[in-house]
Amino acid sequence: MSPQIAFTNESLSSMRARYKVEHVSKCNRHEHTLFDGYNDSVNYNCAGVIQKRVTFSDVSIHQHHMTLGDNPSVSSGVPVQIDWEPYRSITLTIDEVDLIRGESKRTADELIIPRYIREREVRQSGYSRDEISRVMECNAKINREIARSVCKYKRKQNTRNILKRVTGRRY
Repeated sequence: MSPQIAFTNESLSSMRARYKVEHVSKCNRHEHTLFDGYNDSVNYNCAGVIQKRVTFSDVSIHQHHMTLGDNPSVSSGVPVQIDWEPYRSITLTIDEVDLIRGESKRTADELIIPRYIREREVRQSGYSRDEISRVMECNAKINREIARSVCKYKRKQNTRNILKRVTGRRY
C-alpha cells in the first residue's frame, strides 16, 4: 500500500512549505539540517503517522539582465530571457521578505513586460535591430507552422468525427 500524501498550505507570505505523509510506523523523531536555511524534520506520532515538514529560513534573490530570447510564444515583439550570470544577489530571511513584500502579490497582468521595455532592454544588452528582426521573423515563421499544424489536426479530427457518425466506427 503506497503512502497517501496530503498538502496543507500556510500563508504564501510565510513562504513555508509543509507536507504530511500518512504511514504506519513507530513513535520517534529525526531532525536533519541539510544546508544553511533549510531544515528537514520527520516526526512520528504515536498513532503511527509520519509527519514531514520542510521550512526555509533564508531567501536568495538573484537579479539577471534580460537578453534576446528564442521563445516563439511571445504575444508581440521581441522574446526575452534572463542572462545566465546574475549581476546582483542578496540573501534575506523569510521575515525580512515578508516585511518588504507585505501581503501584496503582483497580478498576472503586472508580470507581463511591455513590448517597448523588452526591446529597450535587449538593445541595451548590445543586440542590433537586425538581430532582433531576425529573431522576430524566425518566431513568426514558427508560429505560422504551428497554425498550419493546428489546422491540419482540426481537419483530420473533423473528418474522423464525420466518418464515425456515418459509419458508427472509430477511426
